[in-house]
Amino acid sequence: MTPLGPTTERRFAEAFGRAALLTAKAAAELIGVDEKTLGDLTERGVVRAVPRGRLRAYTEHDLRDYLTADHDLPVRRDDRPRSAPQRGGKVVPFTERAGRPDAARRHRG
Repeated sequence: MTPLGPTTERRFAEAFGRAALLTAKAAAELIGVDEKTLGDLTERGVVRAVPRGRLRAYTEHDLRDYLTADHDLPVRRDDRPRSAPQRGGKVVPFTERAGRPDAARRHRG
């Protein structure tokens, strides 16, 4: 078993001192990812989970394996457009927006 470092070892000892299996939320927090990422890693077979009814649980061994293994994970591409939807109209500088107290003074000339 590869040691993880004093801080991580202490966190593992605290987490698994109380339970043999961790919930997805507790496991994600322990390894430093969010629950969605942990779920994605589990779906892709990178992190092993133990089924507990409809939920998943994680063992100390499986979480240690994930943290110490050399993973060559592919970058996940999200092909959704990043621009905001076009609603029409024109672009107005913030300083010329209606309702700004100083906007009327600037246009009086």
